[in-house]
Amino acid sequence: MIPRLLCPLPASGGRLQLSKAQAHHLLKVLRLRQGDALQCFDGHGLRFEARLEIEGGSQAWVQAGAGQQVWTPPSPRLWLAQGLAGGDKMDWVVEKAVEIGVARLTPLACDRSIVRLDAARAERRHGHWQAQVEAACMQSQRDALMQLDPLQASNAWLLSMKDHPGPRLILDPQADQGVREALHGLTRQALAAGASAPLLQGLVLLVGPESGFSDQERDEARRCGFVPAHLGRQVLRTETAALVACSKLQAWIESDPALSLPGMPAQIRAE
Repeated sequence: MIPRLLCPLPASGGRLQLSKAQAHHLLKVLRLRQGDALQCFDGHGLRFEARLEIEGGSQAWVQAGAGQQVWTPPSPRLWLAQGLAGGDKMDWVVEKAVEIGVARLTPLACDRSIVRLDAARAERRHGHWQAQVEAACMQSQRDALMQLDPLQASNAWLLSMKDHPGPRLILDPQADQGVREALHGLTRQALAAGASAPLLQGLVLLVGPESGFSDQERDEARRCGFVPAHLGRQVLRTETAALVACSKLQAWIESDPALSLPGMPAQIRAE
């Protein structure tokens, strides 16, 4: 497989010097040589065919042709809001969300989050997660970077979502309906209100930390338009629940990218 690199190239391509880390990876780890083929992408949907140029044994450049647009935004955009989890669980969620196709991820500091980050630590973690986003894009052949928001307080974020135009779901093991049923109902309501393609406004999925949301957070989420939904009989860990739900939703999205009337994925329409 041709190595892939995230490079800030203009649409016309050109010559770009690689960072020390990129040069080390290509020359020392992958053992590439002068003139070897590379594939570059700019993180916004452009892909470039390129060649490696080496000078002095440790400095490297790419010589790239004009970029080709190979990515279009998914319809709808899947937005995951994930309660901050401990250990390497957030790393897992970030990496796999990229691979699944999530368009945007917002980490949330929740009332019951075990991990507490001050401003300096939160900034460092954001830098770490951003590096994971880029690495996952290179590995998974994804050509557009997932948008990664800074860590936000859950209550403030919920209030900011009150007027979001698209459907909003909150995972709750005690909910009366499953994710598919909840999405079905939200779409029906939007269509009845006159929306031609309600899911195109973006689908937001809210997932709590290890200990779940507090009563106050659940109440606030409902007031801000989030509909509770469960994933079945089993109670899943937070990182598992987020990825299972995103996988299901992304499968529905990709099955009917045009979201033709009656405005819901084909599997839901078939029920």
